[in-house]
Amino acid sequence: MKSLSPVMKGILIGLIIIVTAVVVYMSLPWTLIMGSYIIDAIKYDPEKGPKPEVTYAEFSVELTYEYNGEIFTVSDVYVCEFESYEEHTGHISWKSYMKSTGEKAFVLHEGDNEKVYCRIGSPSYFMGQYDSGAINVLTWVDNKTFFGHKENAIEEEALYEQYKITLIGWTASEPIENSFDEFPFVLNSTKTLLSIDKNRLIGYNHKDKIQFGGKRNDNL
Repeated sequence: MKSLSPVMKGILIGLIIIVTAVVVYMSLPWTLIMGSYIIDAIKYDPEKGPKPEVTYAEFSVELTYEYNGEIFTVSDVYVCEFESYEEHTGHISWKSYMKSTGEKAFVLHEGDNEKVYCRIGSPSYFMGQYDSGAINVLTWVDNKTFFGHKENAIEEEALYEQYKITLIGWTASEPIENSFDEFPFVLNSTKTLLSIDKNRLIGYNHKDKIQFGGKRNDNL
């Protein structure tokens, strides 16, 4: 095999230098951004960072549903706890679980490699992060795969067709009053106090489309 001439070697080295320079130039902004995130993560101390006024609370939740033609009513305590705050995005992370089982929500169905969950509300809702009377009831399927867990939301129609599950109604404690005044910025939050009677339950009856404490809403 013939060796390259000095001219060809010079051209090849020049091309390598140009390509390397382009790659470095294109990746430099992302490198600086990721470096900034890493440095902030190392410096961030959750114990010294901003926290909501209330960082831990428990809420009573109850769900009634039909499964394979049989009616079930399950109740538990939904635990919500402040976990961390991301300064760059203003995102607050919450840790939540069902107190008696440790599960992330009510388990409606369990197979060999899957679970069907139903969660009433969310930590950000219950912990007063959002000044809203709306509560979201979410159902999803958690599939265990070779690579880990894959979660997909499932609508009520598919929930019945695939698993013969129909949600009938639910009740839950109302959100707490909370304050986020320590935070410089909170994503998608009103940062206002909620004035709520903590002894009053909220709920929804799917059959009659009635939200507890409110008027009939046929759009639900």
